Amino acid sequence: MDGACLNWIEHRDLSRGELRDLLLGTLLGALTAADAIPPEAILRPLSS
Repeated sequence: MDGACLNWIEHRDLSRGELRDLLLGTLLGALTAADAIPPEAILRPLSS
């Protein structure tokens, strides 16, 4: 994560939102791989 942030500061080749989404996706993937997220906590689209 630190490397991604430092690279972003230096190059700014992603928007702030794209970097946020990349880091959140990486976190979700790591937690899922570690089986650390209960199935009911996975984000689901909101129903209207």
